[in-house]
Amino acid sequence: MPKTSLRKSAIKQLKERVHNNVEDARFLIETLTAINAINEVDERDNNMSVDTEELEQLLHDGIKADPNYKKLEELEHHRYLLPRDHYKQRNYDDDVALINEFMQDKSEGEFRRIIRMSKRGFLALHEEIKDDEIFISKSGPPQRSVKFQMAVALTRFGIYGNSATNKMIGDYFNIGHGSVDNYVQHFIAAVLKLQHKYIQWPMGSEREKVIRRHHELFGLPKCIGFMDGSLFGINQTPTWHSELFWCHYGSANDPGVLNASGLLEQLSTYFEDEQYVVADSAYAKTKWCVPIGRASAQESLTGSDVKFNHLLSRARVSIENCFGALKGRFASLQELRNQLKVEEDVDRHSRWIVACFVLHNFCLQHDDPAFMKDIIDFFYKTHDRGDHFETEENMFSKASRSSKYGNFGDTDGSFIVPNISMSEGIEKWLALKKYVLNINRYDIDILDALYEN
Repeated sequence: MPKTSLRKSAIKQLKERVHNNVEDARFLIETLTAINAINEVDERDNNMSVDTEELEQLLHDGIKADPNYKKLEELEHHRYLLPRDHYKQRNYDDDVALINEFMQDKSEGEFRRIIRMSKRGFLALHEEIKDDEIFISKSGPPQRSVKFQMAVALTRFGIYGNSATNKMIGDYFNIGHGSVDNYVQHFIAAVLKLQHKYIQWPMGSEREKVIRRHHELFGLPKCIGFMDGSLFGINQTPTWHSELFWCHYGSANDPGVLNASGLLEQLSTYFEDEQYVVADSAYAKTKWCVPIGRASAQESLTGSDVKFNHLLSRARVSIENCFGALKGRFASLQELRNQLKVEEDVDRHSRWIVACFVLHNFCLQHDDPAFMKDIIDFFYKTHDRGDHFETEENMFSKASRSSKYGNFGDTDGSFIVPNISMSEGIEKWLALKKYVLNINRYDIDILDALYEN
Protein backbone atom coordinates (compact mmCIF):
# COMPACT_ATOMS: atom_id res chain seq x y z
CA MET A 1 0.00 0.00 0.00
CA PRO A 2 1.42 3.42 -0.96
CA LYS A 3 2.66 5.47 1.96
CA THR A 4 1.18 8.99 2.24
CA SER A 5 3.66 11.73 3.07
CA LEU A 6 3.11 14.24 5.88
CA ARG A 7 2.95 17.05 3.32
CA LYS A 8 0.21 15.33 1.35
CA SER A 9 -1.79 14.62 4.52
CA ALA A 10 -1.51 18.26 5.63
CA ILE A 11 -2.64 19.52 2.21
CA LYS A 12 -5.64 17.19 2.30
CA GLN A 13 -6.74 18.45 5.75
CA LEU A 14 -6.31 22.11 4.77
CA LYS A 15 -8.29 21.61 1.56
CA GLU A 16 -11.16 20.15 3.56
CA ARG A 17 -11.18 23.17 5.92
CA VAL A 18 -11.06 25.70 3.07
CA HIS A 19 -13.75 23.77 1.20
CA ASN A 20 -16.02 23.91 4.27
CA ASN A 21 -15.51 27.68 4.57
CA VAL A 22 -16.30 28.18 0.88
CA GLU A 23 -19.45 26.06 1.19
CA ASP A 24 -20.59 28.09 4.22
CA ALA A 25 -20.02 31.34 2.31
CA ARG A 26 -21.84 30.02 -0.74
CA PHE A 27 -24.81 28.98 1.41
CA LEU A 28 -24.94 32.43 3.02
CA ILE A 29 -24.85 34.20 -0.37
CA GLU A 30 -27.53 31.91 -1.81
CA THR A 31 -29.73 32.57 1.22
CA LEU A 32 -29.35 36.34 0.92
CA THR A 33 -29.97 36.17 -2.83
CA ALA A 34 -33.22 34.36 -2.15
CA ILE A 35 -34.23 37.02 0.40
CA ASN A 36 -33.52 39.76 -2.16
CA ALA A 37 -35.70 37.98 -4.70
CA ILE A 38 -38.60 37.91 -2.24
CA ASN A 39 -38.13 41.61 -1.47
CA GLU A 40 -38.31 42.47 -5.14
CA VAL A 41 -41.76 40.89 -5.25
CA ASP A 42 -42.89 42.74 -2.16
CA GLU A 43 -41.98 46.37 -2.96
CA ARG A 44 -42.82 47.45 0.59
CA ASP A 45 -39.61 45.70 1.96
CA ASN A 46 -37.03 47.19 -0.45
CA ASN A 47 -35.14 48.58 2.52
CA MET A 48 -34.22 44.99 3.49
CA SER A 49 -32.29 44.26 0.26
CA VAL A 50 -28.59 43.25 0.61
CA ASP A 51 -25.86 43.90 -1.97
CA THR A 52 -24.81 40.26 -2.50
CA GLU A 53 -22.03 41.14 -4.96
CA GLU A 54 -20.32 43.30 -2.34
CA LEU A 55 -20.87 40.60 0.28
CA GLU A 56 -19.47 37.94 -2.04
CA GLN A 57 -16.30 39.99 -2.51
CA LEU A 58 -15.99 40.47 1.25
CA LEU A 59 -16.35 36.74 1.85
CA HIS A 60 -13.86 35.97 -0.92
CA ASP A 61 -11.31 38.30 0.66
CA GLY A 62 -12.02 36.79 4.05
CA ILE A 63 -11.37 33.26 2.80
CA LYS A 64 -8.05 34.34 1.27
CA ALA A 65 -7.08 35.96 4.56
CA ASP A 66 -7.91 32.78 6.46
CA PRO A 67 -4.72 31.14 7.95
CA ASN A 68 -5.78 27.73 6.61
CA TYR A 69 -5.99 29.08 3.05
CA LYS A 70 -2.60 30.79 3.34
CA LYS A 71 -0.97 27.63 4.69
CA LEU A 72 -2.53 25.56 1.90
CA GLU A 73 -1.28 27.95 -0.75
CA GLU A 74 2.21 27.87 0.77
CA LEU A 75 2.38 24.08 0.86
CA GLU A 76 1.16 23.72 -2.72
CA HIS A 77 3.91 26.03 -3.93
CA HIS A 78 6.70 24.26 -2.01
CA ARG A 79 7.99 20.73 -2.40
CA TYR A 80 8.75 20.10 1.26
CA LEU A 81 6.60 20.37 4.38
CA LEU A 82 9.35 21.93 6.51
CA PRO A 83 12.02 24.45 5.54
CA ARG A 84 15.10 22.79 4.06
CA ASP A 85 18.64 23.50 5.15
CA HIS A 86 20.58 24.99 2.30
CA TYR A 87 23.46 22.83 1.05
CA LYS A 88 26.76 24.49 1.69
CA GLN A 89 29.22 23.47 -0.97
CA ARG A 90 32.63 22.88 0.54
CA ASN A 91 35.57 24.60 -0.99
CA TYR A 92 39.01 23.05 -1.27
CA ASP A 93 40.46 24.97 1.68
CA ASP A 94 37.66 23.78 3.99
CA ASP A 95 38.30 20.21 2.91
CA VAL A 96 42.03 20.43 3.55
CA ALA A 97 41.41 21.99 6.96
CA LEU A 98 38.96 19.18 7.80
CA ILE A 99 41.39 16.34 7.04
CA ASN A 100 44.30 18.15 8.69
CA GLU A 101 42.21 18.54 11.83
CA PHE A 102 41.37 14.84 11.64
CA MET A 103 45.07 13.95 11.50
CA GLN A 104 45.92 16.25 14.39
CA ASP A 105 43.09 15.06 16.63
CA LYS A 106 43.88 11.36 16.20
CA SER A 107 46.84 9.78 17.92
CA GLU A 108 49.16 7.62 15.82
CA GLY A 109 47.46 4.49 17.12
CA GLU A 110 43.93 5.79 16.46
CA PHE A 111 44.91 6.95 12.99
CA ARG A 112 46.36 3.54 12.12
CA ARG A 113 43.29 1.78 13.46
CA ILE A 114 41.00 3.81 11.19
CA ILE A 115 43.13 4.50 8.10
CA ARG A 116 45.22 1.27 8.31
CA MET A 117 48.55 3.00 7.79
CA SER A 118 50.72 5.50 9.63
CA LYS A 119 50.38 9.25 9.21
CA ARG A 120 53.78 9.29 7.53
CA GLY A 121 52.68 6.61 5.09
CA PHE A 122 49.40 8.42 4.42
CA LEU A 123 51.19 11.64 3.50
CA ALA A 124 53.72 9.76 1.36
CA LEU A 125 50.90 8.04 -0.54
CA HIS A 126 49.18 11.40 -1.03
CA GLU A 127 52.34 12.74 -2.67
CA GLU A 128 52.32 9.83 -5.12
CA ILE A 129 48.70 10.08 -6.28
CA LYS A 130 47.62 13.68 -5.62
CA ASP A 131 48.10 14.80 -9.25
CA ASP A 132 46.23 11.88 -10.82
CA GLU A 133 43.65 13.05 -13.34
CA ILE A 134 40.98 10.83 -11.78
CA PHE A 135 40.66 13.41 -8.99
CA ILE A 136 40.00 16.27 -11.44
CA SER A 137 36.39 16.85 -12.49
CA LYS A 138 35.98 17.53 -16.19
CA SER A 139 32.66 19.31 -15.58
CA GLY A 140 30.57 20.50 -12.67
CA PRO A 141 31.87 21.37 -9.21
CA PRO A 142 35.34 20.22 -8.10
CA GLN A 143 35.74 16.96 -6.20
CA ARG A 144 36.49 16.65 -2.52
CA SER A 145 40.18 16.87 -1.67
CA VAL A 146 42.41 13.91 -2.49
CA LYS A 147 43.26 13.40 1.19
CA PHE A 148 39.57 13.21 2.07
CA GLN A 149 38.87 10.64 -0.65
CA MET A 150 41.93 8.67 0.49
CA ALA A 151 40.68 8.62 4.08
CA VAL A 152 37.23 7.38 3.01
CA ALA A 153 38.63 4.61 0.78
CA LEU A 154 41.28 3.41 3.24
CA THR A 155 38.71 3.26 6.02
CA ARG A 156 36.46 1.18 3.77
CA PHE A 157 39.35 -1.19 2.95
CA GLY A 158 40.05 -1.76 6.63
CA ILE A 159 36.53 -2.69 7.76
CA TYR A 160 35.13 -6.21 7.92
CA GLY A 161 31.69 -7.48 8.92
CA ASN A 162 28.36 -5.70 9.28
CA SER A 163 29.98 -2.27 9.46
CA ALA A 164 31.57 -2.75 6.03
CA THR A 165 28.88 -0.82 4.17
CA ASN A 166 28.87 2.44 2.29
CA LYS A 167 26.06 3.65 4.55
CA MET A 168 28.16 3.20 7.70
CA ILE A 169 31.20 4.87 6.14
CA GLY A 170 29.02 7.69 4.79
CA ASP A 171 27.56 8.38 8.23
CA TYR A 172 31.05 8.43 9.76
CA PHE A 173 32.38 10.97 7.25
CA ASN A 174 29.06 12.85 6.87
CA ILE A 175 28.72 12.10 3.15
CA GLY A 176 26.25 10.17 1.00
CA HIS A 177 26.69 6.44 0.55
CA GLY A 178 26.98 6.96 -3.20
CA SER A 179 29.90 9.30 -2.64
CA VAL A 180 31.67 6.56 -0.67
CA ASP A 181 31.60 4.27 -3.70
CA ASN A 182 32.77 7.07 -6.00
CA TYR A 183 35.72 7.93 -3.76
CA VAL A 184 36.71 4.27 -3.42
CA GLN A 185 36.71 3.80 -7.19
CA HIS A 186 38.71 7.00 -7.73
CA PHE A 187 41.25 5.85 -5.17
CA ILE A 188 41.53 2.35 -6.64
CA ALA A 189 42.10 3.78 -10.12
CA ALA A 190 44.92 6.00 -8.84
CA VAL A 191 46.55 3.25 -6.74
CA LEU A 192 46.53 0.71 -9.57
CA LYS A 193 48.74 3.03 -11.60
CA LEU A 194 51.43 2.31 -8.98
CA GLN A 195 51.08 -1.45 -9.47
CA HIS A 196 54.25 -1.99 -11.52
CA LYS A 197 56.23 0.10 -9.06
CA TYR A 198 55.28 -1.84 -5.94
CA ILE A 199 54.45 -5.33 -7.25
CA GLN A 200 57.45 -6.75 -9.07
CA TRP A 201 59.23 -10.04 -9.47
CA PRO A 202 62.73 -9.53 -8.04
CA MET A 203 65.29 -9.04 -10.79
CA GLY A 204 69.04 -8.43 -10.94
CA SER A 205 70.69 -7.21 -7.76
CA GLU A 206 67.39 -7.26 -5.88
CA ARG A 207 66.97 -10.96 -6.65
CA GLU A 208 70.48 -11.67 -5.41
CA LYS A 209 69.68 -9.80 -2.21
CA VAL A 210 66.53 -11.89 -1.70
CA ILE A 211 68.41 -15.14 -2.34
CA ARG A 212 71.14 -14.16 0.09
CA ARG A 213 68.56 -13.28 2.74
CA HIS A 214 66.82 -16.65 2.43
CA HIS A 215 70.11 -18.47 2.74
CA GLU A 216 71.06 -16.48 5.83
CA LEU A 217 67.70 -17.06 7.49
CA PHE A 218 66.78 -20.60 6.46
CA GLY A 219 69.86 -22.18 4.90
CA LEU A 220 68.08 -22.47 1.53
CA PRO A 221 70.38 -21.88 -1.46
CA LYS A 222 69.06 -20.22 -4.64
CA CYS A 223 65.61 -19.69 -3.07
CA ILE A 224 63.74 -16.72 -4.58
CA GLY A 225 60.70 -16.95 -2.34
CA PHE A 226 57.62 -18.89 -1.28
CA MET A 227 54.38 -19.76 -3.03
CA ASP A 228 50.89 -20.41 -1.70
CA GLY A 229 47.27 -19.52 -2.37
CA SER A 230 44.75 -17.64 -0.27
CA LEU A 231 40.99 -17.26 -0.62
CA PHE A 232 39.19 -13.92 -0.66
CA GLY A 233 35.63 -14.75 0.29
CA ILE A 234 32.53 -12.99 -0.96
CA ASN A 235 29.60 -12.14 1.29
CA GLN A 236 26.71 -12.30 -1.16
CA THR A 237 25.74 -14.87 -3.73
CA PRO A 238 26.58 -13.41 -7.16
CA THR A 239 23.71 -12.88 -9.56
CA TRP A 240 26.13 -12.98 -12.49
CA HIS A 241 26.52 -16.70 -13.37
CA SER A 242 26.05 -17.72 -9.77
CA GLU A 243 26.42 -21.39 -10.74
CA LEU A 244 30.15 -20.79 -11.26
CA PHE A 245 30.74 -19.98 -7.61
CA TRP A 246 29.72 -23.19 -5.83
CA CYS A 247 29.46 -26.98 -6.19
CA HIS A 248 32.85 -27.14 -7.92
CA TYR A 249 34.98 -28.10 -4.94
CA GLY A 250 38.64 -28.47 -5.88
CA SER A 251 38.17 -27.20 -9.43
CA ALA A 252 40.29 -24.12 -8.70
CA ASN A 253 42.94 -25.50 -6.35
CA ASP A 254 46.35 -23.89 -6.02
CA PRO A 255 48.06 -25.85 -8.84
CA GLY A 256 45.08 -25.17 -11.11
CA VAL A 257 45.31 -21.44 -10.47
CA LEU A 258 49.05 -21.60 -11.15
CA ASN A 259 48.49 -23.32 -14.50
CA ALA A 260 46.05 -20.58 -15.52
CA SER A 261 48.25 -17.72 -14.35
CA GLY A 262 50.68 -17.58 -17.26
CA LEU A 263 53.70 -18.05 -15.00
CA LEU A 264 54.62 -21.39 -16.55
CA GLU A 265 54.95 -19.76 -19.96
CA GLN A 266 57.66 -17.38 -18.69
CA LEU A 267 59.76 -19.55 -16.39
CA SER A 268 62.99 -18.52 -18.12
CA THR A 269 62.22 -14.88 -17.26
CA TYR A 270 61.45 -15.51 -13.60
CA PHE A 271 64.04 -18.19 -12.79
CA GLU A 272 67.73 -18.38 -13.64
CA ASP A 273 70.15 -21.26 -13.11
CA GLU A 274 68.79 -23.38 -10.25
CA GLN A 275 66.56 -20.78 -8.63
CA TYR A 276 63.27 -21.97 -7.18
CA VAL A 277 60.39 -21.21 -4.83
CA VAL A 278 59.24 -23.26 -1.84
CA ALA A 279 55.57 -24.30 -1.86
CA ASP A 280 53.19 -26.51 0.07
CA SER A 281 52.55 -30.17 -0.68
CA ALA A 282 49.80 -29.47 -3.22
CA TYR A 283 52.35 -28.48 -5.85
CA ALA A 284 54.42 -30.87 -7.94
CA LYS A 285 58.17 -31.25 -7.56
CA THR A 286 59.84 -29.45 -10.46
CA LYS A 287 63.13 -27.79 -11.22
CA TRP A 288 61.75 -24.40 -10.15
CA CYS A 289 59.36 -25.52 -7.36
CA VAL A 290 60.37 -27.33 -4.15
CA PRO A 291 57.20 -28.35 -2.28
CA ILE A 292 56.69 -29.88 1.13
CA GLY A 293 57.12 -33.62 0.59
CA ARG A 294 54.17 -35.95 0.99
CA ALA A 295 53.79 -39.69 1.11
CA SER A 296 52.39 -41.54 -1.88
CA ALA A 297 50.67 -44.89 -2.23
CA GLN A 298 53.94 -46.38 -3.45
CA GLU A 299 56.35 -44.72 -1.03
CA SER A 300 56.10 -43.37 2.51
CA LEU A 301 58.13 -40.54 4.01
CA THR A 302 61.46 -41.30 5.63
CA GLY A 303 62.78 -39.71 8.81
CA SER A 304 65.00 -37.37 6.81
CA ASP A 305 62.00 -36.42 4.65
CA VAL A 306 60.00 -35.49 7.73
CA LYS A 307 62.83 -33.37 9.15
CA PHE A 308 63.37 -31.66 5.79
CA ASN A 309 59.64 -30.94 5.56
CA HIS A 310 59.81 -29.37 9.00
CA LEU A 311 62.69 -27.09 7.97
CA LEU A 312 60.92 -26.16 4.73
CA SER A 313 57.68 -25.45 6.60
CA ARG A 314 59.50 -23.21 9.05
CA ALA A 315 60.66 -21.14 6.10
CA ARG A 316 57.45 -21.42 4.08
CA VAL A 317 55.36 -19.95 6.90
CA SER A 318 56.65 -16.58 5.68
CA ILE A 319 54.06 -16.61 2.88
CA GLU A 320 51.28 -17.33 5.39
CA ASN A 321 52.53 -14.45 7.50
CA CYS A 322 52.36 -12.32 4.35
CA PHE A 323 48.69 -13.19 3.81
CA GLY A 324 48.04 -12.63 7.51
CA ALA A 325 49.61 -9.17 7.30
CA LEU A 326 47.62 -8.33 4.17
CA LYS A 327 44.25 -9.39 5.57
CA GLY A 328 45.08 -8.04 9.00
CA ARG A 329 45.75 -4.58 7.56
CA PHE A 330 42.86 -4.55 5.06
CA ALA A 331 40.18 -6.61 6.78
CA SER A 332 37.73 -6.15 3.90
CA LEU A 333 39.69 -8.90 2.09
CA GLN A 334 38.47 -11.44 4.65
CA GLU A 335 34.97 -11.17 3.18
CA LEU A 336 34.36 -8.79 0.31
CA ARG A 337 30.88 -7.27 0.30
CA ASN A 338 30.89 -6.07 -3.29
CA GLN A 339 27.84 -7.14 -5.28
CA LEU A 340 28.54 -9.22 -8.39
CA LYS A 341 25.57 -8.49 -10.64
CA VAL A 342 27.26 -8.10 -14.04
CA GLU A 343 30.60 -9.07 -15.54
CA GLU A 344 32.02 -5.60 -14.90
CA ASP A 345 31.47 -6.15 -11.16
CA VAL A 346 33.88 -9.11 -11.27
CA ASP A 347 36.53 -6.79 -12.67
CA ARG A 348 35.84 -4.24 -9.92
CA HIS A 349 36.13 -7.07 -7.39
CA SER A 350 39.59 -8.00 -8.72
CA ARG A 351 40.71 -4.37 -8.88
CA TRP A 352 39.82 -3.96 -5.19
CA ILE A 353 42.02 -6.94 -4.25
CA VAL A 354 44.99 -5.85 -6.37
CA ALA A 355 44.77 -2.30 -4.99
CA CYS A 356 45.14 -3.74 -1.48
CA PHE A 357 48.23 -5.66 -2.68
CA VAL A 358 49.78 -2.43 -3.96
CA LEU A 359 48.96 -0.55 -0.76
CA HIS A 360 50.34 -3.35 1.41
CA ASN A 361 53.69 -3.31 -0.41
CA PHE A 362 53.69 0.48 -0.26
CA CYS A 363 53.20 0.36 3.50
CA LEU A 364 56.12 -2.05 3.89
CA GLN A 365 58.36 0.81 2.80
CA HIS A 366 56.74 3.52 4.92
CA ASP A 367 55.44 1.85 8.10
CA ASP A 368 57.16 0.86 11.31
CA PRO A 369 57.94 -2.92 11.28
CA ALA A 370 56.54 -3.16 14.81
CA PHE A 371 53.13 -2.14 13.45
CA MET A 372 53.32 -5.09 11.03
CA LYS A 373 53.91 -7.43 13.95
CA ASP A 374 50.83 -6.08 15.74
CA ILE A 375 48.69 -6.54 12.62
CA ILE A 376 49.72 -10.15 12.06
CA ASP A 377 49.56 -11.14 15.71
CA PHE A 378 46.03 -9.74 15.93
CA PHE A 379 45.01 -11.53 12.71
CA TYR A 380 46.26 -14.89 13.93
CA LYS A 381 44.72 -14.46 17.38
CA THR A 382 41.33 -13.84 15.78
CA HIS A 383 41.77 -16.74 13.36
CA ASP A 384 42.90 -19.46 15.81
CA ARG A 385 46.50 -19.22 14.78
CA GLY A 386 49.39 -18.67 17.19
CA ASP A 387 52.34 -18.19 14.84
CA HIS A 388 54.56 -15.31 15.80
CA PHE A 389 55.56 -12.95 13.03
CA GLU A 390 59.13 -11.77 13.00
CA THR A 391 59.71 -8.28 11.72
CA GLU A 392 62.62 -7.39 9.50
CA GLU A 393 64.20 -5.66 12.48
CA ASN A 394 64.44 -8.72 14.72
CA MET A 395 64.85 -11.24 11.91
CA PHE A 396 68.27 -9.85 11.12
CA SER A 397 69.49 -9.49 14.69
CA LYS A 398 72.17 -12.13 15.21
CA ALA A 399 70.82 -13.22 18.58
CA SER A 400 67.33 -13.89 17.21
CA ARG A 401 68.59 -15.52 14.05
CA SER A 402 71.02 -17.81 15.83
CA SER A 403 68.55 -18.90 18.49
CA LYS A 404 65.77 -19.88 16.10
CA TYR A 405 67.30 -20.58 12.71
CA GLY A 406 71.03 -20.94 13.06
CA ASN A 407 73.66 -18.64 11.62
CA PHE A 408 73.69 -19.83 8.00
CA GLY A 409 75.00 -16.56 6.62
CA ASP A 410 78.29 -17.01 8.45
CA THR A 411 79.07 -20.63 7.56
CA ASP A 412 82.74 -21.56 7.65
CA GLY A 413 82.86 -23.35 4.31
CA SER A 414 82.20 -26.84 5.65
CA PHE A 415 78.97 -26.84 3.70
CA ILE A 416 79.17 -26.02 0.03
CA VAL A 417 76.11 -25.31 -2.10
CA PRO A 418 75.86 -28.41 -4.30
CA ASN A 419 75.47 -28.41 -8.03
CA ILE A 420 71.80 -29.28 -8.12
CA SER A 421 71.46 -28.68 -11.84
CA MET A 422 71.95 -32.38 -12.45
CA SER A 423 68.26 -33.16 -12.63
CA GLU A 424 64.75 -31.91 -12.14
CA GLY A 425 61.87 -32.73 -9.84
CA ILE A 426 62.46 -35.50 -7.34
CA GLU A 427 66.23 -35.57 -7.80
CA LYS A 428 66.48 -31.86 -7.12
CA TRP A 429 64.28 -32.22 -4.05
CA LEU A 430 66.54 -34.98 -2.69
CA ALA A 431 69.72 -33.01 -3.42
CA LEU A 432 68.33 -29.93 -1.67
CA LYS A 433 67.22 -32.08 1.27
CA LYS A 434 70.75 -33.38 1.67
CA TYR A 435 72.22 -29.88 1.61
CA VAL A 436 69.72 -28.37 4.07
CA LEU A 437 70.01 -31.24 6.55
CA ASN A 438 73.80 -31.07 6.38
CA ILE A 439 73.89 -27.34 6.98
CA ASN A 440 71.63 -27.90 9.99
CA ARG A 441 74.00 -30.69 11.13
CA TYR A 442 71.57 -33.58 10.79
CA ASP A 443 72.69 -37.05 9.69
CA ILE A 444 70.30 -38.48 7.10
CA ASP A 445 71.05 -42.12 7.96
CA ILE A 446 70.45 -41.55 11.66
CA LEU A 447 67.19 -39.69 11.00
CA ASP A 448 65.92 -42.48 8.75
CA ALA A 449 66.89 -45.15 11.25
CA LEU A 450 65.21 -43.35 14.16
CA TYR A 451 62.02 -42.86 12.16
CA GLU A 452 61.86 -46.55 11.24
CA ASN A 453 62.21 -47.53 14.86
